[in-house]
Amino acid sequence: APVPANLPTSSSGGERLVAAMEHVDRVVSIFLEDLGRAVAVVRAEVAAEREASLRAVDDAHADARRAAHQLVEDKQDFERHRVSTEADLERRWADLRAEQESDKRERARVEREIREMSQRATAETQAAALVQMQAAQAAQAASLRAALGGDEILGGDLAGAYVSFDPNGLG
Repeated sequence: APVPANLPTSSSGGERLVAAMEHVDRVVSIFLEDLGRAVAVVRAEVAAEREASLRAVDDAHADARRAAHQLVEDKQDFERHRVSTEADLERRWADLRAEQESDKRERARVEREIREMSQRATAETQAAALVQMQAAQAAQAASLRAALGGDEILGGDLAGAYVSFDPNGLG
């Protein structure tokens, strides 16, 4: 019996099935290519982010090492400065103490000189007062002699009333 033309035949169904399978294969292949490209893009992005993160970590480590090195240098500089400043302050303190001792010795010397000058002035004042007193006594004796008529009346006793005086002998 003849097969009507509009009915599907087993060979035409097989062709359509093959065509459909080929079409599915092409779609799956395109999908897998797209998926592969997407995975590659994601992997590239992840790798780039990983590299950026590793560089950031490396940079942070380098910064930390530099900061630690700078801290050590700063500590050494500070210690050198502290030692230098301490030595300078000790030297200045010693200079100040020496200057105070020198001032103390100078003050003692000046005070001693002032006492000696005061003692000399006192001795000279006393000597001048004694000389003035003796001069007054001599003038009084001379006046008395003149009033009484000379040395003969008193027997010459007033002539020896004036005693020589050495003002330097008092000091």
